[in-house]
Amino acid sequence: MMNAQLLSELEEVWYYKLLPERRQSICEIWQKRMEGNQPIIDDYHRLLLIHSLCLPMTQDFKSWIKLANLCRKSNRLIMADFIFKELTHAVLNEHTNSNHQAIAVPVLSSQSQQTCYHSSLIDQQLVKYEKAKYDWYCLVATRERLLLESQSVEQVLNNENNPQNDIISYNIPTLASPKKENIENTNIKLEQNHKEQLKLIEDMKEMIIKTCLPALDHLRKQTTTSIGNAQQETMIATSDRATPAASGNTLVETTQNINTIPHVSSFRVTTTNATLSSLSTSFPTVNQQEQCFRQLISKCYLRIGTWQHELFGLTNDSILAEIMKNYEYAWTYDDSNYKAQNAYAILNYDAVSYFKQRIEDASRNSQQQQAPSSSSTPATNSLASSPRSQQQEQNLDEFNDACRMLASKMIHCTISAVKSLCKSVVLSKAKRCLQNTLRLLTLWFEYGQYQEVYEAITEGIRTVPVEVWLHVLPQLIAHIDSPKLLAHQLMHHLLIDVGRQHPQALIYPLVVASKSVVCDRQFAANRVLNNMREHSHTLVHQALVVSEELIRISVLWHETWHKGLQEALVQYFVNKSIQGMIEILEPLHETIEHGSTTQNESTFLDSYSNDLTQAHVYIRRFKQTKDPNQLNQAVHLYHQVFIRIRDKLSSITSLELDHVSPRLATNFHDLELAVPGTYEPHKPPITIRNVQSYITVLTSKQRPRKISIRASDGYEYVFLLKGHEDLRQDERVMQLFGLVNEFLSANDETRRRNFIIQRYPVIPLAPNTGLLGWVTQCDTIYALIKGNREKTYIKFDAELRYLLEKAPDYNQLPLLNKVEIFENTLNFFEGDDLAKILWHKSSNAEIWLDRRSNYTRSLAVMSMVGYVLGLGDRHPSNLMLDRASGKVVHIDFGDCFEVAMIREKFPEKIPFRLTRMLRKAMEVTGIDGTFRMTCEHVMDVLRNNRDSLMAVLEAFVYDPLLNWHLLEHNDNDQNATLSTTSNRFSQIDKKQYYQSHLSTINEDDNEHKSTISGKIQQQHVQESGRTIRADEIMNRVREKLSGNDFHREQPVDIPTQVELLIQQATNHENLCQLYIGWCPFW
Repeated sequence: MMNAQLLSELEEVWYYKLLPERRQSICEIWQKRMEGNQPIIDDYHRLLLIHSLCLPMTQDFKSWIKLANLCRKSNRLIMADFIFKELTHAVLNEHTNSNHQAIAVPVLSSQSQQTCYHSSLIDQQLVKYEKAKYDWYCLVATRERLLLESQSVEQVLNNENNPQNDIISYNIPTLASPKKENIENTNIKLEQNHKEQLKLIEDMKEMIIKTCLPALDHLRKQTTTSIGNAQQETMIATSDRATPAASGNTLVETTQNINTIPHVSSFRVTTTNATLSSLSTSFPTVNQQEQCFRQLISKCYLRIGTWQHELFGLTNDSILAEIMKNYEYAWTYDDSNYKAQNAYAILNYDAVSYFKQRIEDASRNSQQQQAPSSSSTPATNSLASSPRSQQQEQNLDEFNDACRMLASKMIHCTISAVKSLCKSVVLSKAKRCLQNTLRLLTLWFEYGQYQEVYEAITEGIRTVPVEVWLHVLPQLIAHIDSPKLLAHQLMHHLLIDVGRQHPQALIYPLVVASKSVVCDRQFAANRVLNNMREHSHTLVHQALVVSEELIRISVLWHETWHKGLQEALVQYFVNKSIQGMIEILEPLHETIEHGSTTQNESTFLDSYSNDLTQAHVYIRRFKQTKDPNQLNQAVHLYHQVFIRIRDKLSSITSLELDHVSPRLATNFHDLELAVPGTYEPHKPPITIRNVQSYITVLTSKQRPRKISIRASDGYEYVFLLKGHEDLRQDERVMQLFGLVNEFLSANDETRRRNFIIQRYPVIPLAPNTGLLGWVTQCDTIYALIKGNREKTYIKFDAELRYLLEKAPDYNQLPLLNKVEIFENTLNFFEGDDLAKILWHKSSNAEIWLDRRSNYTRSLAVMSMVGYVLGLGDRHPSNLMLDRASGKVVHIDFGDCFEVAMIREKFPEKIPFRLTRMLRKAMEVTGIDGTFRMTCEHVMDVLRNNRDSLMAVLEAFVYDPLLNWHLLEHNDNDQNATLSTTSNRFSQIDKKQYYQSHLSTINEDDNEHKSTISGKIQQQHVQESGRTIRADEIMNRVREKLSGNDFHREQPVDIPTQVELLIQQATNHENLCQLYIGWCPFW
């Protein structure tokens, strides 16, 4: 395709030379093609070489600058340096040929002329600016290399000084036979590098002050004079009685008005005279040059602020003020510069955290200083009470004054951040604005109770399009019951506006909130629903009914009683708590006392109501008489019912809609309600036509349902309906993946290789029920391996059987013995099942090669993203393989932020799953080919966008509805309880126990998590504990995105970080300690 374009443009070069009248159109065609081409350096360069047959560099210098920037980003620095030298030489020659003379441009008449700067001056300054960016990039790369060398030298010297050092030594590149002089030379080079960076900043300032600002001021004066002369001529021509004095006064007034514009303003000519407005279009040359200079000055100030931020950080108030001033100049000179507005907003946002941390540190220091004095004896206090108390009062006054000053600065930065974030969201045109919207929400929820901040937020919300809030509805709904009055009122009004313009988008999350067990939350949601009923009554009614019926389908009475009886018997047999058992059973009895509404519920009552009613009678008698015989008879009946229900559930593989939900089967057709997860703004909603009558029950521990919805567009949408599980965390993870996909699409390298995370809709219906979009043409890796081994008559758990034969008490062995048994098991089996599956399921070698590449890339992408997210529980049933493309799809994101790494039993010690089956399915070089390269590219993108990722994860971590912090405390206790109960009711040997876990891989964990999520447990956790754990998580993520996760003193580069992660993921010491159901031997 590129060769065809090259031949076509060679022909157009001939037309360009032959037909002068077509030159303009040919240049425009070339420019459009360049914008549409992929940014591949070699192709781009070949096209520009063809264009250079007609166009010199100075006439197409922006394209050459783009090529140089592409070379810089791809680390082809020699080529970039050559292009910049040629550009500088070409622009200087053109500027010299113009003899530094201005060009006369006729305006309106031959008598009035204006002079403007030659365009080569603008080109020259733009080339200087781009060259400075390139020089800074080279200096940063040099500095990173020097720091790595210094780190390697220090590590080798430390090892020589401490030969018996027990610290784990990772495979970081080291220098041979280093000397102390090497460290001194490196420090000298680092100091020189720092001076060169400072000189670049000063050169940029000098370019602005000595060249750009005078040129802009000159152009402004030319525009003022020309407009005045033009108005004078117009007034003379239109009025014979106009005197020279009158026209002179008008010119003076115009000039005075313009001269009152501040130095940092945009130098725009503002006037109410309609004549001046009509004449402004007569000066395109001067106006365009003025606009170009303003844009260039804005870019320069933005670059200065960015460099200062990189070089110094937020170390003190003076540096913060300097950086903020440069950012403010940047967006003031060009108020349409999104990057400048965004940088200013993020700086103020970071400054809020900076001042907040300083207030906390000052408060902590003050408490430490007061502690010794308060612990002194009364006798000592009586001797010197007056001087000490005066000193304490003075210190307290100083502390209060300092805190007030810091708080004032913090609120000022909050207001500036709110205003700038709103402007940046508007300028972004609803693209890539998720992170800024979440930053705005964070400030809103934390500081919205301050009147000044509240007014700024209220004013900013009016300017933000309503569609922007659709992307953060989960976060808005999470704070719908905010205890802060001003924030709550503003939230209520915003949700009403969203519901009025986009009711289909708001209805599902609002229905979830209306089902909350927290009264304030339920009341706030119902207030918004009642308002929506005024304009969308039918929609609200249908949403409530559909949600209620889907919840009924997700968990039948059989499953509710099975789960309740299991928990009740655990309370009785394990915890020895009779009261706990009764408290669990009472709500279940109340449910069946209200009677049945479906045929399935009637069948349940016919089968079990007599026994359950009799057992309830025994319980009541026991409560009255305390007779243990009554209790024993009740427990015996409950146990018998539990066994019967358990056997019944194993036989239920499908459901009929009219049996489990007659309302959906008969009364609800052709609804106004949109199909979950399909609504898009400004498009007609895809509404529900009907729900298919046949529902499949999947044979896993939680027994989710596969349900199909026929829509108004004629398509059938398939969902996985899950009960007993909170999907709100999965919903937030999908938000994060969407942002990561935007970053991968914006990067040239990752976009060209089609690095993407496959997402699917997640729609919570209740705090413990929801819908997942069905991922078509996908099978779990567990199902693929099991199916492949059954075809070849190999036991699907062959490795487990072999391991248990060698070591029946494997989990009780010391680490050294575990490693020995584990490696022996790996050596006994090939472990190439997945590789064979990819080969056998491909019709030819070309398709196989394409699938293998997609498999390797998708695995690497999610490995890096999952590592940053702290994603755990990656057993073979949580990894799926797309049969068509070969891509790996991840599901079940219940364990995030390294929860699986800090649990007491079977903690995970690996950053992501990279077992031998996954490695053998890659190319010949294994992890040292496409996998490693992809990991490095993705990690580079993640680290370059760390601020945006941290903003999203911060909203994620501090979300009041996601009580992930409880999982680390309760996970193991619950698993142990369920395991004990299972062993009590069904005695199985160890091999069968492991096999059951292997077949239902970690389903007990999922059930446990849903139980916790379904009960608002966060009410019982102290806010201080939540904040501490959240801070730890954010610090951990920050370390990962800065390269400090392995060496906190000095960050490592991306290749080293990837290498260390791969070593961790493939280390047999880490793998052999994992939970057996994780299948580390696969």
